Amino acid sequence: MIYFIVNTTSRSGKGAKVWNELLGIIRESGEPFEIFETQYGGHSTELAKDICEKTTPGDTIAVFGGDGTLNGVINGIDPEKRVTLGFIPFGSGNDFARGTGIVKDPFKALDIILHGKDTKSFDLGEVALPDGTSRRFCISSGAGYDAAVCDELDKSHVKKILNRLHIGKLAYFVIGLSQWLKHPKISGSLLLDGKDTVSFNRLSFVSVQNLKYEGGGYPFAPQADPTDGLLSLCVVAIRSRLKFFCALLPSKSIKNWHTRFKGTKLVNCRQATLKLEKKLTVHTDGEVIGQYDDITFRVLPSAMLLKV
Repeated sequence: MIYFIVNTTSRSGKGAKVWNELLGIIRESGEPFEIFETQYGGHSTELAKDICEKTTPGDTIAVFGGDGTLNGVINGIDPEKRVTLGFIPFGSGNDFARGTGIVKDPFKALDIILHGKDTKSFDLGEVALPDGTSRRFCISSGAGYDAAVCDELDKSHVKKILNRLHIGKLAYFVIGLSQWLKHPKISGSLLLDGKDTVSFNRLSFVSVQNLKYEGGGYPFAPQADPTDGLLSLCVVAIRSRLKFFCALLPSKSIKNWHTRFKGTKLVNCRQATLKLEKKLTVHTDGEVIGQYDDITFRVLPSAMLLKV
């Protein structure tokens, strides 16, 4: 059985048209299936939880939508079930497909879900929060500037307007520039694997990555490998706002550009505890989860089984 969790509003509603085309192929395939459409924020998590209660070995949960929809699903799936996951990427960023190398074309991705036999295990990350709850991520998590950009993107009308003009990706630049001008720089520390401490002043952000890319293709952690049982951290504490801007803007197109600037540090670890002098916005896969000053990131090795 294939259970499809579908976000038809992905890519500013373009998802509905493409999904209708895919649905015709699914019906013609003869494979048994059920479809569940997301209706509101967080619904994909609820759907995944409900579906997991009735799955049996060999079943697949397939996701149609963007990275945010996928994040919701991985937080609803019971890891003990070892459900096979399928993904049809149709978002604005598509960092999961970019980072894992899975096919981006929605029709080819559907063919793999319907007929593919190969699977591959990938690591997940997890954020442990002070209240005892946790949140998993498949791409990245982080605190500071990048999370603040995600937060403003969710709240601002800029992205909706630019999406209607079919230039939605420009919203990341516009809001990124806005946050560059006003984001705070604070002190704190990272405890790596319970033994090594990295201290910093004037921190802009800490990006904790399972994959190389976030934010629509920024390779903040070029050493990240989702199969190595490690998280890759990018700590950016560049003193000058101008140098911070110069470090980040070209980093999407010039390999390892941001690593050339003093104040940028890359480290790998299995677990990292972040302590800050004051609370910063935190995200998982671009989904804002709140503001915190004491959180722990850890890797969940081979926690996701994906059809490839």
